[in-house]
Order: sequence, then structure tokens, then C-alpha cells
Amino acid sequence: FYTMAMVAAHPTMEGVIFEQPAVAEVAKAFVAEHGLEHRVSVIAGDYAQDGLQGPYDLVFASATLNFAKERFDTLFAKVHDALAPGGVFMTHQDGMRDERTRPANHITEFLLAEMMGGDFAILQGEIAEAMLRCGFQTVRSFTKTSNMGDMDVDIGRKRVA
Repeated sequence: FYTMAMVAAHPTMEGVIFEQPAVAEVAKAFVAEHGLEHRVSVIAGDYAQDGLQGPYDLVFASATLNFAKERFDTLFAKVHDALAPGGVFMTHQDGMRDERTRPANHITEFLLAEMMGGDFAILQGEIAEAMLRCGFQTVRSFTKTSNMGDMDVDIGRKRVA
């Protein structure tokens, strides 16, 4: 939906949705339902394993990076490579803070996984630090309240040349 909203708001923009194979078919149906199939394509794959193609001006990841937490450097380097010079990597992700006690709405989301020994929570600042390690020239971070609660937004920019 984010891709479709961005493309719909900008008449010359084109977009690519990169989604898990099982979800890609649903995404294709939504794109067609909104009449954007001539400007939005859907690629089925797994960003943690597959290539990202490119070059892209913007790569946007929303609330999916918990599953790649242990591979940020590899994934973010891949995103960096897929961006055009001056391109932007923007993430919209839960960012745990205050010794993993905030934001409160995210605590219950991760409780069961953590009780079973998993660690899917991303600490505030982890994404920005990984972006800088992977060559992004600048990173801007802030917290935004959304329909998913408080979410961290990290925006990394690739060097122009």
C-alpha cells in the first residue's frame, strides 16, 4: 500500500513491490484493483537471500526488518548497492528503548518470541548505525506515532558520486 500511495501521488513515478512469494500474488491483485499495474510491478522474492536489482531512487522497508536483524550489514550493503547515486533507504520500524520497556505496544508483540529464546526486537539506533557502517553518507532518525504505535524512521542517503 505504501508503494501504491507514493506512486499514485506522483504521476511520473514508478514503483516496485518486492514481497515474499506467497504475498506477491496478493500484492499483484491490489495493484490491479487500484489500476496501477502500468506503473507498479511486483517481484516475488526474499530480500534476505535474493538480489534487489536496481538502480532505485528509493528503497522503503516497513516493519519487516525484525527477521533480518542478525544480517543488517549484509542486507543494508545490498540495499546500498541497489540504490542510484543520491538514492534513499527509508525504514519504518519498531525501535525498542528504555531497557526494552518502550514503546509499550511493541513489548507484547515480542514477548512470546523472547520467552522462547528469540530476539526480534530492534533497539533504537541499531538501524541507523548499520546504515552508516554500510556506506550511507548521512542518516536521519526520528520517532513517529502511527497506526502501529511509535515507530522509528531511519533515512539513509547514498553519496551522489
